[in-house]
Amino acid sequence: MASEDFSVDVIHSIPQKYQVSEYAHTQELNLVLLQGSWKISQIYKRFEKLRSIYKQCNIGVTIESLREVQWKYPSKGLYYDLNNSFSNRYYDGTLQLLADLNIKQRPLVLFIDSFDEEINKLATSFPPSSIEKDSIALNTFWITDLVNEAKYLEAEPDDYSVFAHELGHILLNDSHEIGYESNLMHSKLTRLNGKLTPKQCETMRERISSREIQNIN
Repeated sequence: MASEDFSVDVIHSIPQKYQVSEYAHTQELNLVLLQGSWKISQIYKRFEKLRSIYKQCNIGVTIESLREVQWKYPSKGLYYDLNNSFSNRYYDGTLQLLADLNIKQRPLVLFIDSFDEEINKLATSFPPSSIEKDSIALNTFWITDLVNEAKYLEAEPDDYSVFAHELGHILLNDSHEIGYESNLMHSKLTRLNGKLTPKQCETMRERISSREIQNIN
């Protein structure tokens, strides 16, 4: 399946337990791993934690696909042009990667080593509220290998999940919480944990039921 864009391009078999859900409200995810520091075992471990968090809302999460690629540009230091129009994309940038992948299914999760040095982001997501509706980056979220570094792991609350947090932006179509109640989506590190509020749960279930998280054309 390799092409001039990808020297490695593999669709992995997904364990059955990650493909099924007992909940009426279930969101499927499509995953892309850019070869580098990430390991599939790390992704599955983080996915299990994500699932445990969403269970409190009676929401299931499954994996529809897992594609592993080696792009023509390294997964470390990808140029961050996700907020730009496609006409302003960079040849080694994230918009071009999405174009070369040509995956229409959403939500789409990409595991990369890092963005370029100008963008010091651990992870980021692009629900409709944060980006143009015709953007190729719509309903994608990106998690860098920086979240696996010891410095970050020491600071991360034990019951918190950055994977679950970024999915929360997509499912809620919203940014961060700024109130007093600690929860998964809070803007302050000191108020981040694995809890979701009843209102957040209700909103996410409604969006899953209405299939508002559409695939792109």
